[in-house]
Amino acid sequence: VWQGGSGRGEYGAYGPFEVGVLSLMVLNFMWLKFTVIWRFFRLWALASGVEVPENMLRCINNNATILGFWKGWHASYNRWLVRYIYVPLGGARYRLLNVWAVFGFVGAWHDKVAWHLIHWAWIFALFLAPEMAVRAVGAKYYRTPEARSKLAYKLARAACGGAMIHVLVAGNMVGYVVGADGLSQLWRLYVDDVGSALRFFAMTMAMMSVAAHLGFEQRAREDAAREGAAREGSAKEGAGKGAAG
Repeated sequence: VWQGGSGRGEYGAYGPFEVGVLSLMVLNFMWLKFTVIWRFFRLWALASGVEVPENMLRCINNNATILGFWKGWHASYNRWLVRYIYVPLGGARYRLLNVWAVFGFVGAWHDKVAWHLIHWAWIFALFLAPEMAVRAVGAKYYRTPEARSKLAYKLARAACGGAMIHVLVAGNMVGYVVGADGLSQLWRLYVDDVGSALRFFAMTMAMMSVAAHLGFEQRAREDAAREGAAREGSAKEGAGKGAAG
């Protein structure tokens, strides 16, 4: 992308800010493309009387964790991976080791074994460890709803979510757009124009942190709605049994 113009040497007319914005646009286009494809064929399956799992459960911009993103992106395939690879290898007991095998298999499954897909798998397997560590810290020190309602917790959670979105962008750019060589060229471009790079990261970090916060709040309300529906259903069932008795 950044080699398509003139005026910035080997990088063409685009600087770090322009390339960063284009990277986000490319990933949003990929999400929309796959959403249309999967929705179209799921419609045909339903019209034929076949109930198939839904994919692309959330918009690509409404994901702030690696685990959450991949559970929703190709949800039906994620179920298969959990059932036939992740669980047989030991499941959550050996999660930090299992994810390397799972992501490695996914990289090879997409196409012939290629370095850009291997690098893609390594990036996500590697960053799952700090993500899980942060989740563990949050679960330990912010156990109650009152603690999780504090502003400091919400700000920290949003910032971590914004950082993870950057990891999702970088990893998918490596795997499906530019490869590791392209990412190294992009890094040199950022180093050559630090001001533009900082402007891009400051703007996107603010934007993605806000998006992460809204996503977390949406999920909290969804969980509360499900719990309320479950309690209401239990209460009605109990009332029905009491009337029958």
